Amino acid sequence: MLGWDEQTLQRLVTIYGRNSEAIVKRACQGESLRVQLDERLPRSFASEVAHAVETEMAFTVDDLLFRRTMLGFDPKICQVANRALEALPIGLKVFAREFL
Repeated sequence: MLGWDEQTLQRLVTIYGRNSEAIVKRACQGESLRVQLDERLPRSFASEVAHAVETEMAFTVDDLLFRRTMLGFDPKICQVANRALEALPIGLKVFAREFL
């Protein structure tokens, strides 16, 4: 249904465990939640941001990048940090649309 490949689903299970199902269900609620945060950040989706804020009480960029989505732990940390900052506007739009 979502068109997500096996590696994407495995990433979600690795990071979120049994909560990965909630992220997939969240992504099914609307196309805006299936948006990839940035094409250079593979397998990272808006539904992760929505889930982190709504169910895990994540309210800082640091929390989203390092403790929730784990995107900040990419081996190319400097490049990822820059990419993550560039992707921030999309994440903030998701936050505003879903929670404000």
